[in-house]
Amino acid sequence: PNRSLSSNMGFKFNKFFNENASLSDRNWVSLPYHTTYPLVTTLTADLSIAGNPLTKVTNLRNEQYFENWIWDPDFLEWYGVNFPIDSGRAYEMETIEDTVLYLLGWDNPNGYITLNENPTATDRNWVSIPYNANYASASAITGEYSPVGNPLTKLTNLRNEQYYENWLWDPDFLEWYGVNFTVERGRGYEFETIRDTVWRPSRYANNFNE
Repeated sequence: PNRSLSSNMGFKFNKFFNENASLSDRNWVSLPYHTTYPLVTTLTADLSIAGNPLTKVTNLRNEQYFENWIWDPDFLEWYGVNFPIDSGRAYEMETIEDTVLYLLGWDNPNGYITLNENPTATDRNWVSIPYNANYASASAITGEYSPVGNPLTKLTNLRNEQYYENWLWDPDFLEWYGVNFTVERGRGYEFETIRDTVWRPSRYANNFNE
């Protein structure tokens, strides 16, 4: 048999963006680990040059502050903080319609994702899980990386309807509980940690028989 292990080959992914007219139209988006976008300006210039379909891209910084890149419909231009696009970081993108955008990039089989703890704030990290990661659910991530609530204590999913669902560590009963949500390709997630650390996600290893 021939074996094809995880690789860094380039790919195109069709990412669905959901619009919720009664709420905020937010999507936590997982970008490929490596893309051709060094800055958020290059991302919107490619995916939404005139504020359609994306109207806002938000970054959650390590210090727990938000920085935004926003479309101005009056002056017909983007403005705000032109933040860098970092490998392993997810972003919040708002859309004006249900749509599909094509994301191009490539993976790093040995790539590490940095998780930051901020003792004066909430310790949140928006994490971009690799597209070929080997996880079907939140419990698969915590079972491998943080089975006893160290370093992760909480995973959060932002659903299409704009509701949150959480998978949390209970330090009293020493167990994980909550919604064991499905991990979907292209969706970013919020990780909370009790210390600065790094995570190396597991990737698929595909087997092919001649």
